[in-house]
Amino acid sequence: MKKIVLMLLLLFTCKTFASECTSVHMQWLAQVHPNLTVKNPTGDERKLSQSYASDCKVWSARPQFTIMAVGWETEMENLKEGDLEVLLFNSMTGALKHRYYKENQLDSDAYYVSGLEIDTALYRLDARNLERLAFGVRIHRSGSSRPNPSSDSTLSLFQIKNTQLQLILDEYPVARDGGEWDMNCAGVFENEKSTLHILPSVHQGYFEIEVKTQQIITRNRMNQKTDECVTSKVVHKNYKNRLRFNQTKYKPTTKVEGVDFVKYFY
Repeated sequence: MKKIVLMLLLLFTCKTFASECTSVHMQWLAQVHPNLTVKNPTGDERKLSQSYASDCKVWSARPQFTIMAVGWETEMENLKEGDLEVLLFNSMTGALKHRYYKENQLDSDAYYVSGLEIDTALYRLDARNLERLAFGVRIHRSGSSRPNPSSDSTLSLFQIKNTQLQLILDEYPVARDGGEWDMNCAGVFENEKSTLHILPSVHQGYFEIEVKTQQIITRNRMNQKTDECVTSKVVHKNYKNRLRFNQTKYKPTTKVEGVDFVKYFY
């Protein structure tokens, strides 16, 4: 039983995310950034991240576009400075059509970026133009502590507007795993997952979004009689928040939070 607990902990702190990028996609990127290096707007030189993979995906709702999410980084002492670039290519020719660049979006230290993931769910958010769709980029991060394992995921949404790739939701948290344990058995662990639901209500021309979150907290304790590590669920909570478009992007109008799992330790 102890081995099973340890394997599960290692799994949730060492998640990997498969990339759909091919050599063709990398050739497209090299045409935009020769030698796969870039100088960001402040003049810092970045190289293509080797810490985690870029992600590429045909936009299923707009198959004429292929989306690419890329991390550019510079390694420093105990720190990696990282920039995020999101590119839209013509799926047939590989020509660059739109791009978005954000400095220091992917900085890493002991809590590091572990993956980029493109989300092509049908985000129809502009109530004034139902043909305008958005797509998502999920950024996954993990911690390096074994006694306090942790990981989380955020979602950013982008749309094409006036020939620009516009950010309309900036890194909203959609998943989290955390824990604290004695490296043997005793400990508390939490898991949170959120889903976005588009509402019929409209604010400033965009549909409001309801975020439904499920939080589960479990506790491990050693059974002294059987010498087994026993897991029990101590919290199962569902809660909601709402996002509303405000001038240029979505922002939360509520801040309902889950239970602090640390108080259940021991």
